[in-house]
Amino acid sequence: MSELAIMLREGSFNNRAVLVPYDFIPPLGEDMIEDTDTNRIIYNLPSREIVVNSENAELSFESNFTVMPQDCNYTQKVVFGGAMLAQLDITAAACVARLLRSSGTAESGVTYKVSVTFHKPSHCGDIIFLTAKIVELRKKAIVVAMEAHKEERHSSERTHVATGEFVFVSMKGENYVHHHLSLEE
Repeated sequence: MSELAIMLREGSFNNRAVLVPYDFIPPLGEDMIEDTDTNRIIYNLPSREIVVNSENAELSFESNFTVMPQDCNYTQKVVFGGAMLAQLDITAAACVARLLRSSGTAESGVTYKVSVTFHKPSHCGDIIFLTAKIVELRKKAIVVAMEAHKEERHSSERTHVATGEFVFVSMKGENYVHHHLSLEE
């Protein structure tokens, strides 16, 4: 029995040849091209994009923490920037993990790039409220907007203390993968 190589051009099979028996091959369609020089049929698989919105996926996540003495600089009792950055990263990562449940291909996301601006200091004892929101989905990247507000010990008024943007890359095992998600516009 003769076999014919079929090139797959989408997803995890991108540009890989698969040998199949001639009688298994469906008739040429719009998404198939026959290459007689290499005896291959090039088949563009249909897109597996999943459109996500606030009704079918979790696009935001909220968290909080209390500034403890170990989170503060030793000269002043204000939060150390690295401690705040770690909490922002953990919250953004939780937001991405919840989104990727919908993916079917990606298992996790890793932090690729971070940009944070600190607007006001937070002191020991302040409660910090963190909000993460998915704002952009690229082929393999997920962009998360972050905001942090503080509530001082003796006041219920909230003050904006930090803003950030975190870019995560979707992964499966040790490989970067297309998450097949897109935001509804």
